[in-house]
Amino acid sequence: MPNEEIKIRRGEEKYYALVNIEFFAKRYFGLTIPEHQSTWCKIIDGFQNSKKHVLVYAPANQGKTSIFSILNVIWMICQNRRLRIIICSNTDDLASDILSVIAHHFKNNQKL
Repeated sequence: MPNEEIKIRRGEEKYYALVNIEFFAKRYFGLTIPEHQSTWCKIIDGFQNSKKHVLVYAPANQGKTSIFSILNVIWMICQNRRLRIIICSNTDDLASDILSVIAHHFKNNQKL
């Protein structure tokens, strides 16, 4: 889906954003997701309502934290405001930093 033009009727964008994480990223953050992350988004979509687990193994600085721990968490909370999420990381500092970024977006992104 990267670089594809999405045609949606006016007024339906916010509903489409709740079912399509790539459109959500574009609409609320102005992000165009690279192809490798687009594949991850499809994985997220496929496993979201499943009890199965998935492991995405990729080198450092490929956007794993940005997609899985930040964008996906914000998207899921927008779908269900009562959702509770645990953020785990290798260090407490990194988990705290991720939470700070998520909180920053909810406090400062007027589109959300």
